[in-house]
Amino acid sequence: AISTNKNVITPSLGSELVTNGTFDTDLTGWTNSGLATFEWSAGTIHIAQAGAGWNSFYQNTVTLIPGELYYYSFDLTKNSGTTLIFQHGSNTTIASFSSSGTQTGTFVADVNSSNTIRFKANNAALDWNIDNISIKKVNAGNFIARGMIVGGGNTNGGSTGIKILDSGNVGIGTTSPAYTLDVSG
Repeated sequence: AISTNKNVITPSLGSELVTNGTFDTDLTGWTNSGLATFEWSAGTIHIAQAGAGWNSFYQNTVTLIPGELYYYSFDLTKNSGTTLIFQHGSNTTIASFSSSGTQTGTFVADVNSSNTIRFKANNAALDWNIDNISIKKVNAGNFIARGMIVGGGNTNGGSTGIKILDSGNVGIGTTSPAYTLDVSG
């Protein structure tokens, strides 16, 4: 899993994997899971809830191959409330967002991807508009990572995986690389 959203990528991308990510006329292909407001609004999806809850909306027809790298982008407008969580699979968090803007990044599909992408409330009130949701497989290209951990079973910054600092130091098996290449183990 990639634990941050600080990637620069100039890739060769595959075809679009999301169905109706532009919401031009409706919400076809998307499913509500408990959100109080789930509506089409002038070419965007509008979601909201008044209180606590891990409610979400999702699309379960996105074909993700475990171990493959994917590029995502979408436009967010935060009207009020809490963080919006972006996930794949049943509960694998890709990134969390607390402000409006165009969001881009990458993630590696894990074995539990189950062909689902999800936008989820962070157990509190929220009100967001989302548009232009896109996911494409990265086929090739230049990938520069900064401040990122790619790892085995520990996606919370533990000692497994690779850490690349903004300074250029790379750590394998350490989260605090002190050298250009710092290998532990």
